Amino acid sequence: MATPTAIDQRSDLAHPRLPYSPSPVDKFTAWVDRLPGPAWAYYIALYGVLLSIDVIGRSAGSSLQLPPLFTLVFLTALSFDLFFIHYLDRYALSALERFRKGMPIDGSFDEVSYRLSTMPILPVLVNSLIGALVGVIFLVVIPYDFQLNLLSLTQSHPAMWFYHLMTIVAFAAGGCVIYHTWHQLRVANHLYQTHTDVDFFQQEPLYAFSDLSARTAIGLLFITFGWTLSAPQLVAMPSVVVFFVALNTISGLTFVYPLLGIHGVLQQKKNALLAQNLGLFQKAAAVLHTQIESGQPTNIDNLNKAMQSLELERQLIERTPTWPWNPEAPRTVMAAILLPLVLWVVQSVFQRIMLP
Repeated sequence: MATPTAIDQRSDLAHPRLPYSPSPVDKFTAWVDRLPGPAWAYYIALYGVLLSIDVIGRSAGSSLQLPPLFTLVFLTALSFDLFFIHYLDRYALSALERFRKGMPIDGSFDEVSYRLSTMPILPVLVNSLIGALVGVIFLVVIPYDFQLNLLSLTQSHPAMWFYHLMTIVAFAAGGCVIYHTWHQLRVANHLYQTHTDVDFFQQEPLYAFSDLSARTAIGLLFITFGWTLSAPQLVAMPSVVVFFVALNTISGLTFVYPLLGIHGVLQQKKNALLAQNLGLFQKAAAVLHTQIESGQPTNIDNLNKAMQSLELERQLIERTPTWPWNPEAPRTVMAAILLPLVLWVVQSVFQRIMLP
């Protein structure tokens, strides 16, 4: 269910502290939060409605016809995109709470929460429109006969009109997801850039938004994963390959982009600590050389211990990463990026063996 602060403010458009009015998508997710029961159940119900419409359209004037696997996957697009935005907004607020425990936030916490979990109206509408236009282009570029075969439909089948409509709606929702990703991670990046007084050896609070960016990147890859699994023949089409490559590229950038600013800050701190360590080591070495050359060495043991301690410190500094993420996060994201390609290769090999 809903958490306080930013989410509750969405329904109060007259709230004097709101930097902008919430988008229709944010109003919808806030409305879902107010409904009884878990939010995910309503998105599953939405998918069930769309699937029922498809089955009814397929079965019009004939016996019951079930949709193929690709249609089952394709119809998840709208409900998945809305749920994905809903989930990321809630997780972002949780990440902000974890971030605040180690990094005090300047200004109004409620305003930061609102910006992190709420999109403005105009960019959402513009990006949704762009997504819808991409959907129209997709329908034009993909050969019509290929679409009919993919959906197991005939040219005059009424379910094709529903498929065309859902394609445009799905791409419009995808445009909204892309903007939501950019907007939310831009706010996270701004938080990192404005909180540069970090402890180089205590980076745990910084992991909060790296987890958010990793989940965002993996979620974006579900589209590639689902399409590759349900219709591997799509990968044989250059236009679809370009779409998949672009989506995978966006996913990779999504994981890295919010962390660029704080990575630079941590790298500067690392360089400064290494320079300081080197300076102390050189001073200790100079004292040691002076005493040896004088023929009357004193405190050799203390100098040796000091230089060993400085060497251990240097090794610790060099081992400390400057990318604030859990070690498992980049491996998980990379595995998610490569998984659709691996599935496509396996399916292609299997088809060649079974259908020579």
